[in-house]
Amino acid sequence: MSGGVDSSVVAALLSEMDVDLRAVYMRNWSTMDEQGAMQAGSGGAMGCEWQREWDDVQRVCRHLGGIPVELVDLSREYWVDVFEPAIGQWSDGTTPNPDVTCNRAIKFGALMEKVLAPSHATPACLATGHYARIAYRMQNGAPTPYIQRAIDPSKDQSYYLSSVPSERLRSAFFPLGSMHKADVRATARRLALPTAENPESMGLCFVGERGAGAHAFARFLDNYLESTPGHLLAPDGGVLGQHQGLHSLTIGQRARIGGRPEQIP
Repeated sequence: MSGGVDSSVVAALLSEMDVDLRAVYMRNWSTMDEQGAMQAGSGGAMGCEWQREWDDVQRVCRHLGGIPVELVDLSREYWVDVFEPAIGQWSDGTTPNPDVTCNRAIKFGALMEKVLAPSHATPACLATGHYARIAYRMQNGAPTPYIQRAIDPSKDQSYYLSSVPSERLRSAFFPLGSMHKADVRATARRLALPTAENPESMGLCFVGERGAGAHAFARFLDNYLESTPGHLLAPDGGVLGQHQGLHSLTIGQRARIGGRPEQIP
């Protein structure tokens, strides 16, 4: 559970089934000190506003009759397996997608290994609030799971799950893949879930409340990458302006040049 309306509705739907249900909140991001240096594993309150999310998760679990819930700190794993590699790619001028890596390495990697330990007497699965579906096809003579798009195209998250190995998908469950977002929100309101009116979370968790847009994200990366200014060039080689480093730009991004009324693609 994330503290959002989607995972809250998943918990509510599962609580109505005859299953041994327990909830888990995954904390991925930790404290940054005043110099912007990461303290992996320290579990501070910056970044994802994890304390507020954790409080919401506990409120929902109490509302649903006292679902057992635990907090799992995977900030160190996230730092090593997701954030550091992404920083290297941004430094090289490429644009990674940390959410794709997080789903593969953390949510359906480290977290799944931790909460679905082999010691469980009965088979278990990890249910999340992703908008995607799991289908099966024959491969090497055996049914093999793969990701399918959600029925709500405006909320489909199949791309973000595209690198999760099929063996992990065998233990995954996406109840919202066959629902539309409007129905999910209506279900939350009908059940009076404490998170029914929570806004949707957008963007990368570690950017948090620092602001929105490309400039805010570039400022965030400035905490971790050395600024390497350079020229913005026209196709004919003419200098149009300056940039503050490749990490502050991405392919296809429009650039606003000083003294020009329009953005240049």
